[in-house]
Amino acid sequence: MDKISIKISIEQDLEDLIPGYLANKKEDIERMDSFLSAWDFRNIAFLAHRMKGTGGSYGFNRISEIGAAIKKSATDRDIKGIAFLLDQLKDFLKRLEIIYI
Repeated sequence: MDKISIKISIEQDLEDLIPGYLANKKEDIERMDSFLSAWDFRNIAFLAHRMKGTGGSYGFNRISEIGAAIKKSATDRDIKGIAFLLDQLKDFLKRLEIIYI
């Protein structure tokens, strides 16, 4: 059974920016995975802080929420928590369906 898509309505004015933004988030996930392997919590917290700040600006409140949680987990040096949240973020991006309005 396929997972249910997550539909998000985004302003038409952002249509040109969204693909690049989402591609950057996928790169950030890869970087955080790499930082996690190296126990580099400082850089994970930095990327998560940026994610927390930008997600809502593009209409992706869930990205901001996950970013905030990753930042907290990085501050707490919670490896399992970060890994779990990165998996949640990956799943969100895979299921995301954007509707431009």
